[in-house]
Amino acid sequence: MKHFTVGPNDAGQRLDRFLAKIAPLLPGTLAQKYIRLKRVRVNGVPGKRDTRLAEGDELAIYIGDEFFNRPDKDNALTGRDMQIDARQRMARSERFGEGVNVDHRR
Repeated sequence: MKHFTVGPNDAGQRLDRFLAKIAPLLPGTLAQKYIRLKRVRVNGVPGKRDTRLAEGDELAIYIGDEFFNRPDKDNALTGRDMQIDARQRMARSERFGEGVNVDHRR
C-alpha cells in the first residue's frame, strides 16, 4: 500500500490521470480496474475514475510496488514488443480454433 498527498500542482486533476502520473508502468486499463475494485481510496472513500482531486486529499493505493518504478529499458514495453506479443496471441488462438470464421450457411 502506498500513501500520497495531493499537492497544489495536482489539484483539480482527475483520479485516473493522477494515477497514471504516479504509477507510470501501470497500464490504463488495469488502473481503471483497480479503481473499480476499490483499491484506490481518496480520503478513506473508494475513488471513482472521474473524481477531481483537491489539494490535501489523501490517497491510499493498494496495488503492486512494481508499477511505481520509472520506465527504463529493462521494464518498459516498446511498440515492437507489443506487436510481437499480439502476433503470438493471434497465432495461439488460431492454433486452438478460436477466432476462426466458419461459414454455417450451407
